[in-house]
Amino acid sequence: MKNRLALLVLGAVAMSIGTTSVSAQALTDRKPKGQEVIYRLNDGASYIEGCFDPCLCPISFSGIRGTLTLKQTGMFGNVFTYAVDDVNWFVGNGATQDRLITGSGTYTRISGFAGWVHEIELKLSIDGGPFVEFNSGLQFGGGDFPDISGLSVNMNDLFCYDIQIGIDASNVPADEVLVEQLVVNESSLTQGCLPPCLCPIAFLGNLTGEATFVPLIDSGNYQEFAVVNVAWKTVPFAVPADFPHVPRTFIGNGRYVRIVGIAGFLQEMELSLSDTGAPAEVFASGLVDGGADYPVFGISISDNDFVCFNRVLGLSFKPRPAPLIQAGTP
Repeated sequence: MKNRLALLVLGAVAMSIGTTSVSAQALTDRKPKGQEVIYRLNDGASYIEGCFDPCLCPISFSGIRGTLTLKQTGMFGNVFTYAVDDVNWFVGNGATQDRLITGSGTYTRISGFAGWVHEIELKLSIDGGPFVEFNSGLQFGGGDFPDISGLSVNMNDLFCYDIQIGIDASNVPADEVLVEQLVVNESSLTQGCLPPCLCPIAFLGNLTGEATFVPLIDSGNYQEFAVVNVAWKTVPFAVPADFPHVPRTFIGNGRYVRIVGIAGFLQEMELSLSDTGAPAEVFASGLVDGGADYPVFGISISDNDFVCFNRVLGLSFKPRPAPLIQAGTP
């Protein structure tokens, strides 16, 4: 298998040399091209964790769902490269104990004499832990692009304890991508102590910006959305000419859930956010009332369960008027 893959790669390189006059320096200087496209994991994606040969320990199989983004960064003859960003995956059954996987990496497709091969390399963090390299190695496939299927990544070559993630993903249709913008005068950042602790509470400004919502699960009374491309910043409540406001920025990804119960609607938001360039932290709402009028809704999230010292983001959403154009192929 490895020898055949090597022949495919050599064949692709030979074909590239014969069909292009682009110099190595020109390839090095080439800027990324294409546009970022949101992908969603399909039902064929999988998550396996436990012991592989020669070790013995239980192996668990779980569902995995979520999104990632893809952007073409280069093309050298029959070799196509892409940046993978904003990995936003959830492992489990949809409950709050789901594991969150974030990260980024690269995806490569190569056309050789005997067909296509592809490879994905990712650096992933699980539940906010350190980033670990997950690689697929070269595997047959990639000819059905823009779909990505038939790839599995692992961190330890499936030797003893390992995690294997099967990747099956497709680009999200334009009519399923909803950009939500913050209502500025109804959204704010508050920082300080909530009961039972005592310390000053500071209102640090209104919030402006957008986030993109992508449906993941819709079972009638339970809806789950991936929240991607979060890009928010503070603006002052009032703007005197000499007001020295330094914006706080929040970027990241996560999810939003709506549940229809006997007594009405419940909602929950959980985001992994970087505050002004700091390492990402989880901001969550818990399960609270609301969400009946989605896509217009309000919710508050905090980094400490609304107990003692907190950063609280009070969020009020409405759909962005202009439609988002989602490209078919990155």
